[in-house]
Amino acid sequence: MKYICISVLILTLMSCSSSEVVERIDAEAIQVEIKDLVDTPEKFENKLVKFSGYLIGSEYSQYDDAEIFIICLADEPMSGDLTERIIFPDIKYKVRVAEDGYNDSVLKQCYTLSQKAGKLGLPIGVVGVYAPGRPYFYYHKGVDVYLQELHIDSRMLNTDYDDKTKFSHDAPGTFKKVYKGGKKVFEVIKDLIP
Repeated sequence: MKYICISVLILTLMSCSSSEVVERIDAEAIQVEIKDLVDTPEKFENKLVKFSGYLIGSEYSQYDDAEIFIICLADEPMSGDLTERIIFPDIKYKVRVAEDGYNDSVLKQCYTLSQKAGKLGLPIGVVGVYAPGRPYFYYHKGVDVYLQELHIDSRMLNTDYDDKTKFSHDAPGTFKKVYKGGKKVFEVIKDLIP
């Protein structure tokens, strides 16, 4: 009986994982240009891609206890101050890249390094899943790429590193409650059996 309860508990917890994950490809990321992503999105949709671009704008913010890092990259270097670049709506070849999670130290580092790269005119390398036009937080048209790695100069930042999801934050307390509740139910059932 004890093993059956444990098995049911494990299966329940496994089935609670999110099913809203973009399907990722196991193979190496496909090297692509921003122009190709914009011109032929259907060719790369839901595939792991890698490309580089130049910073138009970036943001880092907190949303419902999770952090959000978003950058917009163009295919060519831009002139002018970073604060002025965001007002260039006529850039044809640009993509929005985003990551959210509970790994605030990594995402803050991504933001800081992307700002430095933007000021210096350095290209920013991206590895992520291409999913154009999906809604993302407060962006109605969404993001184009779900970020996995950011490459700036000789540095590589894995944006999934140390990402403590809400489940892992809440799990110890949840497991404790489930264990205590299961133990009480087991004791009641044990008392009912002659």
